Amino acid sequence: MVKCDKSPVAPASLKVEKLKGENGSYRGEDVVEQLKTDFHDKCYICELKGLQDPEIEHLVPHKGNLDLKFDWDNLFWSCGHCNSIKNQRKYDGKIINCCQEDPELHIQFLYTDDNIDVKPLDDHEETQMTAQLVDEVFNLRNTGMRVIKSAQRMKALQREMNIFFNELKRYQENKSETNKRRVVVRLKRSAAFAAFKRSYITEIKMNMPNFKNMWHCKIERINHFVYKNHHRRL
Repeated sequence: MVKCDKSPVAPASLKVEKLKGENGSYRGEDVVEQLKTDFHDKCYICELKGLQDPEIEHLVPHKGNLDLKFDWDNLFWSCGHCNSIKNQRKYDGKIINCCQEDPELHIQFLYTDDNIDVKPLDDHEETQMTAQLVDEVFNLRNTGMRVIKSAQRMKALQREMNIFFNELKRYQENKSETNKRRVVVRLKRSAAFAAFKRSYITEIKMNMPNFKNMWHCKIERINHFVYKNHHRRL
């Protein structure tokens, strides 16, 4: 999970549909297209990109409350798997709002030995529950379908991390600007599983002098470096 710069202006259909009460829909074409764009067509929880089963998810369950149901700030782009797992009472109103807070400042998303370790960095309830949720979407296997869906996300993460490791190796062997850009593009917030790659950089033990001061430190410096080298917003 990474921070998302969501469009501040709500799609017009939300206001119109809210007037219809219980019969209104928050799934208008303008809502779908704006969420897909804002979240770079990836699930805000697991960061799987190019979703085949996208859903519009309420960060805070609306439970029939029309204000929450049609609140643009409460609508997020999710995959069906993550939405299903988050739909547990223990998570109600306890997940970090990644459009307002930067999850990377509160949680480490570590990938080691083909496994994940999601570590909360503080004792706040939202931090603890968000870390638990991300861990569950990759590891919860309490139903037949969740066994398959969790395994699919883990395999997709493994593929992306292997590509990322190869790009880092390429840069180590030849520190050209081209190879630097190949690494940078995979660190953008819009990239698949960005949080795991960015956390890896902050914890990196590789000898990369050109990146030491920029990457072996704070998230803000990663963001600054990516922006500087890619000349556009993460």
